[in-house]
Amino acid sequence: MSAFVPTTQPIGDVRPIDPRPLTLHRDVLLATDASPAASAATRVAAALAARWSTSPHVCTVILSPPPAIDPMGAGIAYAPSIAEEMRDAVTDQLVSCCPESSGWSRETAAGAPASEIVRIADARGSDLIVLGLRPHAFFDRMFRDETALSVMRHASMPVLAVTPFLTRLPRRIAVAIDFSRASI
Repeated sequence: MSAFVPTTQPIGDVRPIDPRPLTLHRDVLLATDASPAASAATRVAAALAARWSTSPHVCTVILSPPPAIDPMGAGIAYAPSIAEEMRDAVTDQLVSCCPESSGWSRETAAGAPASEIVRIADARGSDLIVLGLRPHAFFDRMFRDETALSVMRHASMPVLAVTPFLTRLPRRIAVAIDFSRASI
């Protein structure tokens, strides 16, 4: 004798099964400044790219150069930019951490790092921001805001902050929610 097992699907609602695999567009934004913490974030972004068959977009944010007074007194001149040096350091980091990164798109912006990272992620419609999380001293925490924390506060998408010790993709994550509508 067989037992009757009720289902929640109405009898008339039979849909054919689609044999195509479900593919999602996953845009990963890698924020890097060529630091050791950013190297770990680069490795994690490369592992995500391999798993999701995507190419991350790399963004580097440099602080706006401070104006310098022209020695002739004629006007204000800007100090030499470190954009080329930063670009070369990031390129070296990408090649050393992930040789297949040559096809990744790149962007350099000037301004406050956290706000520029969030602006770029929003403009691209990124699904995830990956960035390095470096250790900070007590006074750094007291007087300066951490970039990763600021990005997490203002981003409308998930942020994966990677410590320099992470060598592979995480298997577990913790998500803090306050049961508000945005949190759920």
